[in-house]
Amino acid sequence: MEPSAGTKQRRTFAPSLPALCIVVFAAIATARLLILMAGGASVPFWDQWGGENSIFSAFHNGTLTWEAMFAAHNEHRIFWTRLLTIALFEINGKQWDNQVEAALSNLIYCLALLVPLLIASLNQRKIQIFSVALVVLLAGSLPFGWENTLVGFQSQFYINTLLAMLAIATAALSGIGVRTIAVLSLLVLFSFASMANGVLTAFACAAVLVARGVADRRLLRGSLLIAAIALALGVAGYLSTPSPPHHAALKAHDLAELAAASWITSSWPLPPFVGQLVLFLPCPVWMLFAARGQRTSADFFFLGLNALGLLNAAAIAYSRGHDLVEVTSRYTDTILPSCIAASYFAARLISSDRRIPERLFGCASYLLIVSALIAQSVIQLPKLQERAYFLRMSTINTADFLDGNDNAFVKKPHGHVPYPDPARLGESLRERDQTSFLPTSLLGVRALSNHLEGAAGRCYLSSSAKNHFSTISGECKGVHAGDGAVAVATGPLSAALMSARQSLDVSIFPRAAPILLPETNSDLCSLDGFNEGPTSRVPLTSSVDVPIRLSGWAAPARFNLSRIAWPELKLVLGGEHRAYAFNAGLSRTVRPDVALALKNPRFDQSGFDAFIDPRDVETGTYRIILASSSGTYCDTGHRVEITHPSRPFSRF
Repeated sequence: MEPSAGTKQRRTFAPSLPALCIVVFAAIATARLLILMAGGASVPFWDQWGGENSIFSAFHNGTLTWEAMFAAHNEHRIFWTRLLTIALFEINGKQWDNQVEAALSNLIYCLALLVPLLIASLNQRKIQIFSVALVVLLAGSLPFGWENTLVGFQSQFYINTLLAMLAIATAALSGIGVRTIAVLSLLVLFSFASMANGVLTAFACAAVLVARGVADRRLLRGSLLIAAIALALGVAGYLSTPSPPHHAALKAHDLAELAAASWITSSWPLPPFVGQLVLFLPCPVWMLFAARGQRTSADFFFLGLNALGLLNAAAIAYSRGHDLVEVTSRYTDTILPSCIAASYFAARLISSDRRIPERLFGCASYLLIVSALIAQSVIQLPKLQERAYFLRMSTINTADFLDGNDNAFVKKPHGHVPYPDPARLGESLRERDQTSFLPTSLLGVRALSNHLEGAAGRCYLSSSAKNHFSTISGECKGVHAGDGAVAVATGPLSAALMSARQSLDVSIFPRAAPILLPETNSDLCSLDGFNEGPTSRVPLTSSVDVPIRLSGWAAPARFNLSRIAWPELKLVLGGEHRAYAFNAGLSRTVRPDVALALKNPRFDQSGFDAFIDPRDVETGTYRIILASSSGTYCDTGHRVEITHPSRPFSRF
């Protein structure tokens, strides 16, 4: 254990720990709410349609069984996610809303991330506590794991993280006895019911118990016994995990693919080799060489986190290893425990009295982890914007379908329909008993034809044609829509989040800034795509409440590093009396065809795929102008008409 010389430090620091936890929790919760409000949507997405709406119907009809609650969803058993969504469904006036689910899911993750911070405080070293606090803050606030942040159905990842951290804490901190066996077994079984990765909790706990027994021979026999129980549970859980035949193609096909995929997954968020050194070396350096008999219960907890991250990296490499080239956003949260653990052990090395090389290694490891998490967020931002764009397109198309447009799902680009099988989705949406469960953003158009009836336990949101449906208002006592307005019965939680979205007025896409209309002095640009359609399709039109996706090429920036360019691409909408500029981002795409046509290799990095948010633009017709440096503007030759919104509630 740590020497008793830190008693004075303990007395002065302990009272501030609750304040630090509150600050970290509030900061992460606020950041994740802003990401959800800026890029999320109420429309259910992809697996949610098959994984949740049938459960709601059975619950509503009184036919839901325990067997259905524990039934497999692909390779997962998602009992806790189903239980959570049913509870929210009931509280929310029997309205299904992804945005509500995602908000609570993110709060669960905020709680999970407090566990390592609390465990780090057991050592009573400020540098360790604040080092872990910073990494936890970045891990929870930055949007590299945006997929789980935006989709409430992904709560399985966050519930599993919370249960795994509690189980590892039990294995590291509890005594060796019957109570530990009971609590640990219960947490491991709960993890099995969260998702397939839950079986790895048992193996991480077993590693912690074996390490405790080896470090203290007095605990060896009891630790090995509990470790054996955990391993037995883990093996049983693995053997009972479903393996859908249609997922076989996703798995690593041979040892070479498994090794290549593991090389990528085990290094995230850093490049291979560097990542393995930084993520997994600080732990053995401290535990085996630098600790000098100062190992603590917190050390064993973070050893378990390191093992959990490595196990998850191996599991992803095996189950998704065929042609794997990167760790996708949804899986980053499962590998993240290794980053938190490595930062803790790096801080241990920094604050130790060991030799300078070990302390320098700790500093370098910590700085690399922090820098890599930030860099991953920059890399993931265009993908987050793309998903947010898809969610808006899905909302509009689904609302059109519900309003009677049978072709709303026909020949739409990938992602513009919220389910991979549009025909099956259409059949589901035609079922009257399920339609009433859907979010207000999808049902608003139907309110114009008075097709939607109210529901008990709901509030009423109204939107008016007089202000082009640009705002919403509402109350939970009755309907006061006013002249020219429509009102929709909305669940109280949905109503609160829709109102919050209106008040915050944030967007994941670049917003407009009024400027003087620039003179165009270049012809080195082209606009090839507008909202994923060809620019030959005229007129180009868009509503102020819908993001616009533009693709093409422009003169390359002065500085290019891989696909990152500086200064950033600017996009200008130039009207007869006004103009608006959008900072379209630093990301550029490869266009070898342009470089070949112009016989200029600099234009290899001239492509772009950008999104803009026109909500601050006045309606009218605008020229589309591009600029990749402050003094060069190019008229694409295309015009876009920006119109008033025609759908109530869809942007909220």
